[in-house]
Amino acid sequence: AAEAGPEGHHHLLLARDRGVRRLVAQTAAYPEEKGTGEAYPYLVSRTLVEPWRTTTLWVEGGSAASWSISGSGEWRFEASEAASVVVTFPGVGEYEARVNGEVFEVVCRYVRREIRSLTARDRERYFGSVDLVYKLEAEEGRRRYGE
Repeated sequence: AAEAGPEGHHHLLLARDRGVRRLVAQTAAYPEEKGTGEAYPYLVSRTLVEPWRTTTLWVEGGSAASWSISGSGEWRFEASEAASVVVTFPGVGEYEARVNGEVFEVVCRYVRREIRSLTARDRERYFGSVDLVYKLEAEEGRRRYGE
């Protein structure tokens, strides 16, 4: 279901019910998407985000809060006194978001989209990659990009 975010923009609810409060994610490139990600069984009580995409997070019904988000490795994000935060997750994986001590599980995955729904930039990047795959000889591809 779509509802108004911190700046009044409509967003995709990629969050699960946690009783009273949910952690909500809005990806800047695709704010008009419809749906809740319910097709993903591994998202029960988790929030879905995408790697390398500017994402706004907030807790439904929340106000200014202290934020701490961490994942595997050294990556960490901190903010204080913010009702929402803008984060770019550095890769696929599992993350933990602590908002005023409340813990939310965040799952970062690539999201498959219908090709006609891609942004112009994503569509150009996709077709550019396909073009490169078809034009490069196998040996040259291995030399440039590895196995």
